[in-house]
Amino acid sequence: MVNGKWVQYHDIVNHTKTGRARNYDEGKRKLYLTKEARHLLDMIRLKSDPGNEYIFMVNGKILPMRAIDYRIHKYCDRIGIPEKSLHDLRRTGASRLKKAGMSYEAIQKILGHTDVRTTMMYIFDYTDEKEQDALIESALQIKAQ
Repeated sequence: MVNGKWVQYHDIVNHTKTGRARNYDEGKRKLYLTKEARHLLDMIRLKSDPGNEYIFMVNGKILPMRAIDYRIHKYCDRIGIPEKSLHDLRRTGASRLKKAGMSYEAIQKILGHTDVRTTMMYIFDYTDEKEQDALIESALQIKAQ
C-alpha cells in the first residue's frame, strides 16, 4: 500500500505522505503491517473491484478521510467500543511503541514527523495507577551493595 494504493507488500510497506510535506523525502516512511493486517488487506483485495487502484474506493472514487473515519466510528459502535478515528489509531500505535521501549526518535521516524516534539505530543501514557506506583517504587529502591 503506497498512498492508499494497492501494491505487493510483505511485513513493511513504503508510504509517502502527501499534502503538507515540504519535499519528497520529508514525508517518506514505512508502515509496519502485522500478519493480521496483511490478512485483512488480502481479504479486502479479494472482495474489491479488480480495477480499483486504491484500497478505499466506492464506485470508482477514492473515499475521503472523513468517510473512512465515519466507517471506523460505525464499526466501533457496532462492536460496542469507544469511537476511534484514523488519527486516534495512529496515536495509539505510537503510544504502544513508546510503552514497549522504543525511543521518541525512532517513533518520530516511523510517523514521518520532522520534529520530535510533534511525536512527543502524540504519545499518551495509559499506565494505570497501580502500575505507576510499582514503577515509582522500583525506581526509588536502594540496592544493597
